Amino acid sequence: MNSAIAGRLANADGGGFVATWLAHARLPPEAWSGRRRFAFAFLVALAVFLAGTQAWQRADLGGAQLSRTRLEQARRNLVEARQAATRLPALRLAAANAPALRDATNWTSADDLHAVSQLAGKHGVELLTLEPQSLTGTGITAMRPLRLTARADFAEWLGFLRGLSDLPTLVVPGDVTIKRQRDMLTVNATLDTFPALRPAFARRAGESTADADEDFLFFDPFSPVSSPLATEDASLRLVGLLRDSLRGLALIETSGGVTAVTVGDRLGVEQVTRIDSPGVGLAGNGRTRTLTFAEVAS
Repeated sequence: MNSAIAGRLANADGGGFVATWLAHARLPPEAWSGRRRFAFAFLVALAVFLAGTQAWQRADLGGAQLSRTRLEQARRNLVEARQAATRLPALRLAAANAPALRDATNWTSADDLHAVSQLAGKHGVELLTLEPQSLTGTGITAMRPLRLTARADFAEWLGFLRGLSDLPTLVVPGDVTIKRQRDMLTVNATLDTFPALRPAFARRAGESTADADEDFLFFDPFSPVSSPLATEDASLRLVGLLRDSLRGLALIETSGGVTAVTVGDRLGVEQVTRIDSPGVGLAGNGRTRTLTFAEVAS
């Protein structure tokens, strides 16, 4: 049969190459030569190898992508460590020129009550109780707790907390419990005051609190009205977050069910830009927003 085909191809005029190629292509597998079978097997093996390699890379079964991520994180940590090392001389100089620590015995509980009461009045926080406890520790470890109960709205309480850094002595909020009652919040908190220490002023001289925090947007999580950062798409709801030091995974409930997404995945016309403790950052249609946990009504 091969001789007959070759004879017809030899006598064909015009388009000899095309005719020869078509004739070879129409040969049944059992009529293939050993060379052709070897070439076909090689191409199939190559295709399988390339497909397997691509699947391996996408699944990161060898951990190459994870290793590159960790290497990049290590490089960033090295850069930050070097920057911190360059700041050490200035920090040592600032510490050497810092004023001496205040004698803790000269700052009494009456001073604590006066400072905290003034700050609360400045921000509209209504103090119901303010009880100083006994001073414990000595030197820089001296600490006096203040237990308070107050009523305020979220903005007033937030302003009070941010104003603690302006007090003449270091005051650190401890246990804080906030409950919403009608239009106000009831706050129970413990403020740990350290009479021998002064707060580290992060703001520059003449810079207001609003200027220092202009890059941050705060919203009231206790408000019954949907917050500016809440999703406007009722079909999307954040139901779970999983995160380690390198990557995050979020569980999003959509109209089609619950799906798991990571940074870079798309949800409709929006793309996941970040996954952290506040929620899932989404970007699309020229705007960004954060998908947060919805408050479940009791």
